[in-house]
Amino acid sequence: MSNIDKQALRERYSPKPVPECHICGEEMTIQRISASRITYGCTGATYDDKGCHYAEGRSIADDHYEQSRVTVVDVSDPD
Repeated sequence: MSNIDKQALRERYSPKPVPECHICGEEMTIQRISASRITYGCTGATYDDKGCHYAEGRSIADDHYEQSRVTVVDVSDPD
């Protein structure tokens, strides 16, 4: 198998990177998965041993979250 073939396989089966929020630049989290569609959103939440904490000025399902949502179609091979 040639190096070109190996690279093509890596690209086909590798997971895609998680998108960054176009508003604040933070890494978004998966909100919903349906078939090959993955919906990401910027929640502004951090999780630790004490639970969930929101960034200052943020709350669950706020305007920032609604405006940041993006749906990505996964074109990688599911096999």
